[in-house]
Amino acid sequence: MTEDDYRGYLVEAWVCQGGKQVLVPVGYVTAFDRNDTAISVEVIDEPGCNVPSRARLYTVEKHGYTNYVMVPWPDFD
Repeated sequence: MTEDDYRGYLVEAWVCQGGKQVLVPVGYVTAFDRNDTAISVEVIDEPGCNVPSRARLYTVEKHGYTNYVMVPWPDFD
């Protein structure tokens, strides 16, 4: 991806909050020249839903979004 195309990242997280599964979209943008470092976002996930939480990560570019990758999501113990 070129600097002209780069627009950051989108995390689509489906998490449990208040006993219901909700979609929490999180945008993350950093300077293009710092795009080779790890990213970190915080999403609140609570126990109590009968559907497992999950998330997808997209790269955002000026024409839209790349294919997503699934983000590993831990179970509650």
